[in-house]
Amino acid sequence: MGLDIAISNPLDSHITFDVFLVGDGLLGDTAIELGPRESAVYELIFSPLNYGVWDGSVTFSNRDAGEFWYRLQLSADKPAPIVLDEMRCEIGKEMQQTITMENPLGEPLELELDNSNTQNFEILEEEPWTMEGYQTLSLTVQYTPSTLRGTESAVLIFKNPSVADWEFHVQGGGIPPTLMPQALFYAPLGRSVSDTVAFRNPFSQEISISVSLDQLDATSANFDILLKKPVVQLAGYASLAIPVKFTAPSLDDATANVMVQAPALGVTWTFPLQGHVFADTDTVSSFHYTCRARSRLEESLEIELTGLRDVDGEVPVTFEMKIPEAQEKLFSRALTIEPAGPLIASAAAPLKFNLTFEPLRPLNTAIQFLIHRQNGGVWKYDLELEATEPEIDDVIVISSLLGQPSSVTFSLTNQFTVYTPYKAYFTPDSALEFSVEPKSGLLEPYGSNGTQFVVSYTSTAYGRVDTGRLVILTEEMQWTYEVRGTLPQYRPPDGETKIRTRLPEHVDEELNRLHHKPRKNYLRDQSRRA
Repeated sequence: MGLDIAISNPLDSHITFDVFLVGDGLLGDTAIELGPRESAVYELIFSPLNYGVWDGSVTFSNRDAGEFWYRLQLSADKPAPIVLDEMRCEIGKEMQQTITMENPLGEPLELELDNSNTQNFEILEEEPWTMEGYQTLSLTVQYTPSTLRGTESAVLIFKNPSVADWEFHVQGGGIPPTLMPQALFYAPLGRSVSDTVAFRNPFSQEISISVSLDQLDATSANFDILLKKPVVQLAGYASLAIPVKFTAPSLDDATANVMVQAPALGVTWTFPLQGHVFADTDTVSSFHYTCRARSRLEESLEIELTGLRDVDGEVPVTFEMKIPEAQEKLFSRALTIEPAGPLIASAAAPLKFNLTFEPLRPLNTAIQFLIHRQNGGVWKYDLELEATEPEIDDVIVISSLLGQPSSVTFSLTNQFTVYTPYKAYFTPDSALEFSVEPKSGLLEPYGSNGTQFVVSYTSTAYGRVDTGRLVILTEEMQWTYEVRGTLPQYRPPDGETKIRTRLPEHVDEELNRLHHKPRKNYLRDQSRRA
């Protein structure tokens, strides 16, 4: 809310009032200018972050005009609670709803929760619940009904001492159940598997339940409930694991329902069962394909569907590839499998496919190739795909004086018209004298000027050629460069020397004369004198 405060200049000159605000939630300009004898209105805004009653003040101060002080009594009401949509949910199931809160401060807030009904309402996200400054936080409220009569409610209050509480009112009610989540069974042909169907008593009181198998067609006989007693007393909110066995005598899918009845309450829960059969993976071979990265491999893939009998006839099939999520983008371009004939499952003829493998970077992984028969039967095959190191893209030669760094710069674009993250590095067997910048970032798309890379080399010894392997790797592509570091080749200077290296002729003759001058015989001269 806003408050207008009248302020006047009692002087015949321009003045500026400094404004001092005291009190939580008060906002306004820190100064106001007035002309001679001018009056104006100062707009004070009150925007509290919490509720309650407290004192405040606003002061207008000028050295010549004096000081004007206003005492304020500030009051903020508690925010109205937020009423969420009513949640109507089948008894035995859960229902979710999202709530959102906004942080009015520029600093993180960690919230605490007061929940008046933890039995039926909960927040799915784990603590701590932290809101970053000026950001929103969305949480999921889950309702689990425990009655078919009336409604159940809760008050959820999120608290932090720095701001007012966020209060949410929510209520819900249970309705009779319909179909519960489906339970899937997968069994090898000719074998049996066992699993459990989980049932939880949603009521607070003990109930008596009966468990039975509802046969929908002839394939329902492939299911069997392994409970020792068909009638069970189950305490309030307690759980029961219902054991079910599925047998796969043929490739046909099977279906049935597990019925859980509470006669005293007139409630029945129906759990659909779906049984799928797959060929025994122990008898199925894997397929291995290898080629060099950035090359193309084309192969024919023939698959015999083990377990099919002549009496099974000819039935349409579909196929799919299960690829690790982290490599889906890579294989979307690198691997193609297309049918080379009719997609008909038959004991008499194998299925044929054309496989094209065009990896743009080295890899070694396995994916699943699945074939689904229309009325039942799944075959799983492992495709082992290997792409070896590609050929060298280029050779980079860098000359460096001893101890002095030298660099080479080049640009590179992505193979596709999109930006893509990359990493640039030298392999571990490379000389330590090499380095590359930048080491990571976004590679510019095809058709642009490209991302610039700087490869540096510092020579540390004479008579040695250092080598390294530079790799620039994206999610789908790899470039490889051989880098060689050398000293500059020595070249003797050309032209005539300007320094005289021979003695003048007369000096040379005099030196020769002195060198060949007869030696004086001092002994003989002394004997003659004696």
